[in-house]
Amino acid sequence: MNLNQLRHFLAVAEELHFGKAARRLGMAQSPLSQSIRRLEQSLGLQLLERDRLHVALTPPGAVLLDEARRILSQVQLAEHLAKRAATGGVSRLRIAFTPASVHSAMPRAVSEFRRRWPGIEVILEEHPTNDQIELLLNGLIDIGVFVYTGDPPPGLSMYTISRPKLSAAAVPSSWPIARRSHIRLSDLAAYPWIMHDPAKNERMYSTIVDACRSAGFVPTVTLYSNQWYSILRLVASGNGVSVSGMGQNLPKADGVTFVKITDLPRQLLTETRVAWAPQAISPQINSFLSLIRRLSPDDAARENHVGPAVKSTAKRRGKARRRSGVPVA
Repeated sequence: MNLNQLRHFLAVAEELHFGKAARRLGMAQSPLSQSIRRLEQSLGLQLLERDRLHVALTPPGAVLLDEARRILSQVQLAEHLAKRAATGGVSRLRIAFTPASVHSAMPRAVSEFRRRWPGIEVILEEHPTNDQIELLLNGLIDIGVFVYTGDPPPGLSMYTISRPKLSAAAVPSSWPIARRSHIRLSDLAAYPWIMHDPAKNERMYSTIVDACRSAGFVPTVTLYSNQWYSILRLVASGNGVSVSGMGQNLPKADGVTFVKITDLPRQLLTETRVAWAPQAISPQINSFLSLIRRLSPDDAARENHVGPAVKSTAKRRGKARRRSGVPVA
């Protein structure tokens, strides 16, 4: 098994179509099919079930797909780190964030970091949570700050810096419901909803839909957006309602009124986390991690969420940095 075979297998496994995979890889279909057959022969396993019309993963193929993604991401990260070392190391710190994280300790940590490291260029990029995870694994950003629940993805470490709770409905100010001081979740059943794209933030989408089902209805989602400020503009234009935990923290949005929801379930408690790839750690990254943890008012910032695959590595590197005087997150 070699990297080219893994790349070929990954393309076919994701496309489930040899022709589409070949076009994606920029190669002919015949050598692609031969590469997959050689991979299966070397492993002594059937990875794909195929006939003239369909391609499907076998159970061993599904396992290899997850591992192939992880291996190829690690290869890309290693290449990036090597190139960065060849140019003299880190001269910039790339931080990605979601709109919700702007109301955590992140802005203050950025300001303090720039004061401590005046020679480092700080680049801020806004990306959805899933995109940040992929960028971190591929070494294309250094730190991600986003809303997340559950265990860290393999290859990443993260910890919680706040636990905001969804608490308000964002409704058009011209609608009668905007004149109420508070509502129940079921009061929104008759309205069209604007929500985050589940392809970009499946956890948030599922959590809100499950809460609506518990309240006795399924929301009628008419529009999706990946950015909260875009959702606000759509609400202001009378396109529908949305649910937010940021109503009191956001700047006033013309045409939008935030109405308190009194019966939101506890599972709508979310976590804002900071994430990084331990393999890409540097003194600058460590400094920012220490700053954002210290500046986070929530006790949750003291709780580490470290993926099992990297826990021992992170611990060893932490000891080494304490010996060398580098601040440890």
